[in-house]
Amino acid sequence: MGEQTTKNKTLTKTDQSSKKVQAKDLKNEELEKSTEEVMDTIDEIIEDKTEEIDIVDEIDKILEEDCQSFVANYVQRGGE
Repeated sequence: MGEQTTKNKTLTKTDQSSKKVQAKDLKNEELEKSTEEVMDTIDEIIEDKTEEIDIVDEIDKILEEDCQSFVANYVQRGGE
């Protein structure tokens, strides 16, 4: 009977270890998925910001080329 109890305890410890490993694997998978989602979001933000910078650069280029015209049009429309 003592031998059977020892085997049961060993099996129980093995089962517990197996469950811990499975839980850890699941957490790692969830973390990996979350990390991928965050990286995708960051990529989208970078893309949006890059587009905004391109627009600002284009406006800056136009202003550098023809700032007198821009200012004259702005003042004519009621700007100060």
